[in-house]
Amino acid sequence: MSTGLKDVDYSLEKIMQDAEDFLPLWGTDYVELYVGNAKQSAHYYKTAWGF
Repeated sequence: MSTGLKDVDYSLEKIMQDAEDFLPLWGTDYVELYVGNAKQSAHYYKTAWGF
């Protein structure tokens, strides 16, 4: 049974040699958002940001 997931190698090479990482995160598992109006916020994040 295939899940459709691919093995991806995320390397740490720089695209621009002079660039400096101002926020050195190795990865993000999830983003937790606290909102007042969940339905409106869910619609906004889905349509505007593709969440």
